[in-house]
Amino acid sequence: MVVEQTHCDELVDALNSIPENYFGFETVADCLKTHPIDETSLEPYLHFRCARVARNLIFKNDLFELVALCWNAGQASPVQSFTGSKCWIVLSTGRLQLQTYQSSAASRDNIVLTDTFEIRSGVPVPISPVEPIHQLLNVLPFKGRAVSLHIYSPPISEQVVYGPQNSHRRIPSPPYDSRYGNRDHT
Repeated sequence: MVVEQTHCDELVDALNSIPENYFGFETVADCLKTHPIDETSLEPYLHFRCARVARNLIFKNDLFELVALCWNAGQASPVQSFTGSKCWIVLSTGRLQLQTYQSSAASRDNIVLTDTFEIRSGVPVPISPVEPIHQLLNVLPFKGRAVSLHIYSPPISEQVVYGPQNSHRRIPSPPYDSRYGNRDHT
């Protein structure tokens, strides 16, 4: 069965129609599968940055936020997790690699790589609450830009970032580079 592409506003409407008590991994993943985005409807939200991955807010309410991340070749997110938020990722264009990590049994401060795979375009990937530590990469061999859509429920207010020697720290959620199609000038 071929599913017709939809405007990103239709995806937002479909997500808003899901009752809060049903806003879970399967329901949201099904919504993403049945509402593949027409890439031209994302154009107002596609702002790239040279120095880092750009975060472009498409929609936000108390239940969820929808963010378009714009990746240049070679860019990567930090190794991170989002405290108290469920996360879904769907690749719109390009290629991205997802690496998942887990705290070792010996120490919460020590994380170990558990899986690495390429995200397929249009296939929603939920970030498991069992293994919420992850990193996304647009590795150089992919040779191009990528755009991914991320849904966070509830919207993220802080993240845990893992650094050298597996140290970690809580920081405020990363800034947006644009909101609702308008660039932030901060």
